[in-house]
Amino acid sequence: MTLKRIHKKTENSEFGLYPRLRKGIEVVYAETDENEELVGLKDNWGLTSEIIWLSPDIYYMLQYFDGMHSHMDMQQAYKKKFGEFLFKKTLDDLISVLDEHYLLDNSRSERQIYELNKVYSLQPYRYPKHAGVCYSDDPQQLSKQIDQYGKEMPVNRTLVNSVINLDICAAIIPHIDIRLGGGVYANVYKILSQARPADVYIVLGIAHRGLQNLFTLSNKNFQTPFGIVKTDNEIIDSIRSDCDFDVFADEWSHGYEHSIEFQTIFLQHYIHSEFKIVPVLTSFPHTVFQNENSLEHSSFCDFIRAIQRAVEKSGKRVCFIASVDFAHVGPAYGGPENMTSKFRVKVEQNDKLILDALSKRDIKLFHQLIAEYDNPYRICGYSALISLLYCLQGDGKGECLAYEGARMDDQVSLVTFAGMIYK
Repeated sequence: MTLKRIHKKTENSEFGLYPRLRKGIEVVYAETDENEELVGLKDNWGLTSEIIWLSPDIYYMLQYFDGMHSHMDMQQAYKKKFGEFLFKKTLDDLISVLDEHYLLDNSRSERQIYELNKVYSLQPYRYPKHAGVCYSDDPQQLSKQIDQYGKEMPVNRTLVNSVINLDICAAIIPHIDIRLGGGVYANVYKILSQARPADVYIVLGIAHRGLQNLFTLSNKNFQTPFGIVKTDNEIIDSIRSDCDFDVFADEWSHGYEHSIEFQTIFLQHYIHSEFKIVPVLTSFPHTVFQNENSLEHSSFCDFIRAIQRAVEKSGKRVCFIASVDFAHVGPAYGGPENMTSKFRVKVEQNDKLILDALSKRDIKLFHQLIAEYDNPYRICGYSALISLLYCLQGDGKGECLAYEGARMDDQVSLVTFAGMIYK
């Protein structure tokens, strides 16, 4: 890919006075052959496949693309920071490039998202995107693959006996690549298979690329090598009718996310009864709870209440599954950490504190552990885990079944994950 600057002529010179970047944009860095630093904007939502490269001074100006600052505000800010005048043409060219690549929160990007949702809605099923990659697309081979994972960790027989024909109301299960965490997946599902099967598994997954809203549902059945996993449209419709925001605005994002897909194949392998799922993708930071009067906080409470009412109204046995991983540390995740044994101990200690808070269902402590230092170990699961804690009824505690870590990118970076059940 050729690095390019933003000095680009455009015939379209009419823009909104208060431009705003949309969500789902990742920042990356590079250098030219002349050692010139560039900052790239990568669209995690896939509306554009091209990385837009900017000089550091122009990237600095993007903080003012918040829908609150005019062109004149931006020019004044640039003058104050760099002591030079930002020409209107340069600013117009920047906005033009961002608009052309759907990076602005405006009608153009909204139409593109609408088209993506439309394409997804025309599919008969949610197809298994990772079949043949992370797991076998042949049902017999996949069954053997999962059975092999089941042999990696011994099952606590006392725990198995304690759950036979009883309800498990929730579980925390990884969403890491099955080839790396298959043993922990299988360990939890073997326990679930001995409990009384739920009618519905509400799977709280992570939208790694971000969402417009905090949550998004899908009412499509999930296709897997084992067959079809049906969604519970009764519960989904109830949630939708009870929410003040569009719970399907980002439905297309289900098409590429793996955090729910991975759970479906283990459910089919281990749960030998008729069941349905409610697939829920979540994506929001701990800052949602900083202002209880904010629209985002209101949307969170709105959705949680809608789930609780829908479950109660359905009268069905429900098990929640939080499909999450824990620490993501090292260069692969933007960190400078050197994966020494001493640092690994710090990571494990932090994870154990969080797992203890989750086990006790201590919402305040869990949130505090994440928010205190702005999620320092980059736990990929906050939004699903906090949602799980709020959704749970009763006072049953969680029991941790397994805790593991996987080394990534030539053993330099680390991802940790765990399995837990709530009886």
